Amino acid sequence: MSGSATARRRGRGAQPEGPRATFRQLLPFLFEHKRTLIVVAVLSVIGAAEARILVPLATGHAAQLRGSGSGSASRRLPACSRPSCSAR
Repeated sequence: MSGSATARRRGRGAQPEGPRATFRQLLPFLFEHKRTLIVVAVLSVIGAAEARILVPLATGHAAQLRGSGSGSASRRLPACSRPSCSAR
């Protein structure tokens, strides 16, 4: 039996084989990518802020279109997309 098959069977409770690095030993590798990590963190914060603002606006807009009762809005936003709903 191969080593990888044995490793798959061990599961979560098995002790890891070989040396393991500590977080402090891995920091130099992270610092090599410091600029990229900062850009990703900033974009993540901006994206989260936009989502926090835009989701309620989009929901309100969709509710407003649905509630207005205009013919074109009801065609764009069906109440139900199941085939059984369109038969009514």
